[in-house]
Amino acid sequence: MSEAYDLTEVMTISDMAYTILKQNQNPLHYKEIFDEISNVKQVKNSGSVQSCIYAQEPFIRMGDGYWGLTEWLLNGLSFIYVLSPLEYERGVLRVDYDHEIYFPGYIKKSEAKFKIQNREHKIIRKNTQTFMVEDLYEIEEIEPNDKLVIEILDIDNLEYKIYKWDEVVSELKDRRDNFDKKVRELAFQVLKEQRGIMSSARILEQILIKTLDNEDNNDFRILPLPPISEIISDDRRFKERLPGMFTLNL
Repeated sequence: MSEAYDLTEVMTISDMAYTILKQNQNPLHYKEIFDEISNVKQVKNSGSVQSCIYAQEPFIRMGDGYWGLTEWLLNGLSFIYVLSPLEYERGVLRVDYDHEIYFPGYIKKSEAKFKIQNREHKIIRKNTQTFMVEDLYEIEEIEPNDKLVIEILDIDNLEYKIYKWDEVVSELKDRRDNFDKKVRELAFQVLKEQRGIMSSARILEQILIKTLDNEDNNDFRILPLPPISEIISDDRRFKERLPGMFTLNL
């Protein structure tokens, strides 16, 4: 076992990398991760470590060769969710392309916990895009077209807290417009740097990386994030090629 990290030889490379980053709580270069893994397990080269974690959803690239964990971006965030009449009728919460980042498919849990005030609801996760929440809507008197604010409490365990918009709108009113503008400008920067087509979820991920631990962007830890596609679709600088897929209109 590694003395610095809780690693054992039977763990996969990606499991070791996750453990190292989880315990370190800061981004690391893949060569640093390789060095730690090599203390426990024979690995061909540092590039093979990066290859193992490159396509794994728990990991995010946070710079040239530097890696972090998706959960660092998400815990403590809140986002806006509007319940459609069809979802209400079917008693489900659907995860669309604007919200998939908040309900990661790589977390293989069959239940989520939604808290409202001091009440907790255990929600069945039917699949990566569908939560069965009929009882919650009825008990909490949530209606079609209600605007909700959902806060991520613990992404690893799919724990969330729900607020009705009326409960928080007075606190947000003065800062909302400027915040939406800031998100829009960051989306423009991301697409300009990437020079291609990106999903709204991918755009949001890159925005969150840019704003992580940045004191100038504390609003991202205070204000609920709007659906990215909603706030950029009416800006002529952006072009929606496919639903949820954007590029710059240059």
